[in-house]
Amino acid sequence: MTFEVFNKLACNNRMVLLMAIDLLMQNGRTFLQNTEITVLVTALKTDTKKLFAEYLLEEIVNTAKELAPLRTCQVLDYVKRSELDFKKPSDPESGICPICGDALEYGVDELSEDGGSIEWTCSNCGATGEEYYKKVFDKHSNVFDCEGNPFPPPTR
Repeated sequence: MTFEVFNKLACNNRMVLLMAIDLLMQNGRTFLQNTEITVLVTALKTDTKKLFAEYLLEEIVNTAKELAPLRTCQVLDYVKRSELDFKKPSDPESGICPICGDALEYGVDELSEDGGSIEWTCSNCGATGEEYYKKVFDKHSNVFDCEGNPFPPPTR
């Protein structure tokens, strides 16, 4: 499985992808590669207590089988680079008051070599604080080859 396919699943069918990763991690690459799809679907049906339709279980198993040839470090790299978001519900969120959950109003920002901070006031409860940012690589955007064609090429 390529990263592009993985990321498409992360964006469009997250539940199938996460269930497939779980199936892979619980059973291992070799087992998944050497076991028939019908056997895996039957086992998954039992494990999930018939919570999912059979076609969905087949999609999960097929996705897990596509992931199985990848080494664990590749799967983890794909997760890290993908659109999957594994934040806890209690993790702080930019623009949201950590006390009441309402919108923040921003004040003075302060830049530094490795990021910066910006003061805020909650528009609802009046709390104040600062948001801190680190400069880290996020992604490439608007990439074009030497002939001016977009990269990656648009899918049809």
